[in-house]
Amino acid sequence: MSLPVLPVAIPLLVAAALAATASFPRRRVADIVSLAAAVAVTMLCAVLLARSADGTIV
Repeated sequence: MSLPVLPVAIPLLVAAALAATASFPRRRVADIVSLAAAVAVTMLCAVLLARSADGTIV
């Protein structure tokens, strides 16, 4: 999978996983998973920003 796709795909996949497991009463786990996804997407966007300094990457 290409790097520019990941910042879009990760939140969608995590949201689908959290929605599928919404019946489990584990709010803390859902918060941790959501935070991890947000941090991962932020880091991927930072990497994309750094790589795009040389030119177009898409």
